[in-house]
Amino acid sequence: MKFHHDNAPPHVHSSVIRFLEREEFIIMNHPLYSPDLAPSDFWLNDYIKQRLVDHASIESLASQITETVSAIPKSEYLKTFENWIERMRLCIKYKGDYFEHLIK
Repeated sequence: MKFHHDNAPPHVHSSVIRFLEREEFIIMNHPLYSPDLAPSDFWLNDYIKQRLVDHASIESLASQITETVSAIPKSEYLKTFENWIERMRLCIKYKGDYFEHLIK
């Protein structure tokens, strides 16, 4: 199984890398400084933010985020995966340079 993640420190921590290797994941390298490829950056964070309301406590906020993520339809994930593939193609075409401004 191939695994793609961004270069966030928790994702590239040695214990995470060891776990993924032990579980026989193939880790796909992520270009440095390329948030254009991270689904959390180009899709998920905005998807969640658009559905949030004000909360009086961290617990109620966490609960709404969990509910929002749990209710994401399969079609949204499929659409995002297709978008991610297109972004990977653009990254290759532009040799790792930023390309977000080219996406309509």
